[in-house]
Amino acid sequence: QNSRNLILLLLLGTVAGFFIMSYVLHKRVTKPLALVAEIIKTDKTEKIPRLKKASTDFDKLGKLLQEFIDQKEQLQIEKERAEESDRLKSAFLANMSHEIRTPLNGILGFLELLDKPDLTAEQRKRYIKIVNKSGQRLLDTINDILEISMIEAGQSVVQKVEVNTEEIMHYFHLFFVQQAKDKGLTVELDHYVTESDAIIQTDKNKLESILTNLIKNAIKFTNEGGVVFGNYLDDNCLVFYVKDTGIGIAEDRMEAVFDRFVQADNSLTRQHEGSGLGLSIVKSYVEMLGGRIWVESEPGNGSIFYFSIARNT
Repeated sequence: QNSRNLILLLLLGTVAGFFIMSYVLHKRVTKPLALVAEIIKTDKTEKIPRLKKASTDFDKLGKLLQEFIDQKEQLQIEKERAEESDRLKSAFLANMSHEIRTPLNGILGFLELLDKPDLTAEQRKRYIKIVNKSGQRLLDTINDILEISMIEAGQSVVQKVEVNTEEIMHYFHLFFVQQAKDKGLTVELDHYVTESDAIIQTDKNKLESILTNLIKNAIKFTNEGGVVFGNYLDDNCLVFYVKDTGIGIAEDRMEAVFDRFVQADNSLTRQHEGSGLGLSIVKSYVEMLGGRIWVESEPGNGSIFYFSIARNT
C-alpha cells in the first residue's frame, strides 16, 4: 500500500511538474518568442515593453529590436529623402533646360528676323524688345545658377557696411513702378523706418538681392491688384515685408518654396517662368545676415513675405 501511494505521489508530482514547466515555458519562452515574431513581422514597437518584462534576456532582445526598428524607420526616411532629392534634381535639370533654351531660341529667332530688309520700324522695335526681354530672362537664370553655386561652395561671404535702408526703399519703389505698370499692377511703398533708425550694419548687396527677388516674385505671381512693401522695427531687428495680391501659396507648400529647385506650383504645367532658385537664395542670404524669413499666405488671396535683419551686429 505504501509503495502504491508513493508511486501515485510520484506520478502526480510528475504530472504537476510537467504542467508547471509547460506554464513557465509558455510564459517565459513561448509567449515572448511569439511576441518577437509578431514585432519583427509588423514593426509594432508598442509591444516591446511587454517583451522586456518577460526576462532579462528578452529585455536585451527588446532593446535590440527597438534599435533595429528605429534604424529601419530612419533608413526608410533617408530613402524617401533621397528619392525626393533625385526627383527635384531631375525637375530642376528639365526646368533649367527650358529656362535656358527658351530665351536663347527667342534671341536667335528674332535676330534672324531682324536681318530681313523689308521690316517696318514698328516690327523692328517689337522684335528688339522681345530680344531684350529674352536676354534679360537668360541673364537672370545664369545669375541664379551662379549665386546658388557660390552659396553651395561656401564662397559667398558677408561684407558689412553702413546701409541707409530708407534710401534703398525709395530706390526699389522707383525701380519697380514701371515693371509693375507694364503688367497693369501697382507698387506701393508702405510704412518704413526713417532717419537714424534706418541706418543698419549689413551687407548691402545681399540685402538688395533679397528685396529684388521678393518684389520681382510678387509682381510675377500677381495678375491683378499690386504689391506693397515696407519695414518696421522689432526690438533690435529691422523687419521687411513684401505683400502681394497674387495666386497665394497652399499651406503644405509654405516651407517647400524656400527649398532649392522648388516653386509654389512645381508641376510641369506651371504657368510662370523661373529657375525656382530665387527664394532659396533669399533664405540663404537672410540667414547669412543673422535673420530669418517666413511667409503668410492663402491660395487665391496673395502672400506676405517677411524677413528680419539685426540692426547692429
